[in-house]
Amino acid sequence: MEDLEELLTPDASAFIKKLNTAVFPPKSKSHHWKGYDFIPGCSPKATEYAYKNWTFREGDVFLVSYPKTGTNWAKEIMRQILYRSETLDKLTNLLPINLRVLEIDPCEKFKVWDELPLKRRLIGTHLPPELIDVERIKQANAKVVYMLRNPKDQIVSWQKFLQNLDLSDEIMEMVDSGWEKYFEHVVTGECPDGTKRGEWYPDHIRAWYKYKDYKNFYFLQYEEMKKDIIGEIKKLAQFLEVSLCEEDILKIANATSFSNMKASKTSDDNNHSHVLAVNMRKGEVGGWKNHFTVAQSEQIDAILEEKLNGVDIQFTYEL
Repeated sequence: MEDLEELLTPDASAFIKKLNTAVFPPKSKSHHWKGYDFIPGCSPKATEYAYKNWTFREGDVFLVSYPKTGTNWAKEIMRQILYRSETLDKLTNLLPINLRVLEIDPCEKFKVWDELPLKRRLIGTHLPPELIDVERIKQANAKVVYMLRNPKDQIVSWQKFLQNLDLSDEIMEMVDSGWEKYFEHVVTGECPDGTKRGEWYPDHIRAWYKYKDYKNFYFLQYEEMKKDIIGEIKKLAQFLEVSLCEEDILKIANATSFSNMKASKTSDDNNHSHVLAVNMRKGEVGGWKNHFTVAQSEQIDAILEEKLNGVDIQFTYEL
């Protein structure tokens, strides 16, 4: 983290170094605001501050996703698209997860965000639109990328991720109670995931889908990226209004391959890199078949048909 001193003011550098030592406290629990159950480690305080006080800018880019849908992969691709200079690449690569995610404390980080030497800020969030002032995002002419992944793989990946964290006993009981019970906790909306109690992934999708006609809204699908990463990088760069040559695209595709990203995150000796490494498990499509029964698969199909009626999204469950 010494390189931060070359790129930031002393106060900002010291603040970010402090953030890097405290990602998720032991026995993290879910907090609540406006009827929504927050993901462990996420904060109503930061969310409310951003909703009421933080000023969005033209050029800002929001990566919106439900947990375990390919967030870190997409965010790294977008980071490398947006920050082509060596200086900005170095700076943004050093930012800890607390700063990269809207709803993680502390609120003081927003002042640091405003002081960063970035014309375009890349901000991640798992929040539903009701907890973000979307109208201010639109007024600022900021861009929103919504990351999608098939819900069956998401459910499996979410359990594996949570099992690697030190969460409250109540949450760990849901996660470690065996696949059958965990599955029921998820599809009945009992696991804290940033939605309201009784809701889960398809409700998150539907809530954001209503903004599909906003000119600066873009759907990105995990499975499409797995099938044609070059083509998806090209389309994403076009949406972000960044001109890339073929060599740039190939470099980004190589640098953000699953193996290269996992090796990079696990080799970094800091706390937030550990959390990012835990986020990166297998990166496969179709792993759900090793866990789901036929009845469970059909149950998910039925739930999605009901909850996403009228939503023009097709999921890919195997490649």
